[in-house]
Amino acid sequence: MKTKALAITLILALTLSLTACGNTTTLNRVGAGFQQAAKGFQAEINALKAAGQLSDAKFMSLARRANGLITASDVLANYLNGLSGVNAANKAEVLGKIAEATSLVRGLLQNPDLLSLANDNLAIKILTFADITLQNAAVVLAAINAPAPETSVASDAPVGVPTSAIKVKVPDVPKGAEKYFSK
Repeated sequence: MKTKALAITLILALTLSLTACGNTTTLNRVGAGFQQAAKGFQAEINALKAAGQLSDAKFMSLARRANGLITASDVLANYLNGLSGVNAANKAEVLGKIAEATSLVRGLLQNPDLLSLANDNLAIKILTFADITLQNAAVVLAAINAPAPETSVASDAPVGVPTSAIKVKVPDVPKGAEKYFSK
């Protein structure tokens, strides 16, 4: 119970600190940002191990989860990159894909091996950044009044609101994590 309370407090504190400022990206770039966050998280876990801050068991556990996060980020990025637009027919599926990624990040943020780290740890901040970005993407998608799918004459693929036109607010990249994120 104490662990859950600490996790909730940590997530809320980091969420509030990261949402004060921010920028925007587009839905078609959310997957790429998630990929960068997943790789940054993995690099930070490796750095913690090298610094002797993680036992072998904790490192192996977190390294497996980091690899899973990278795989999930690749899947989401490929899905969003292949999407021409969001319409009434695919909106629920797009939201579902983002929800899957968000649940992985949330689960990792509640991992006891991460909760044993300092609150200002960069690995935790990177995950929180990814969590907020994915949540914001879901909120924006939920609010869109997606049109009925129309077929593009050139591709016969149903289109709607282009993913490059859907703006998603993102928090500022956590201080120290800039090296993992390209513009």
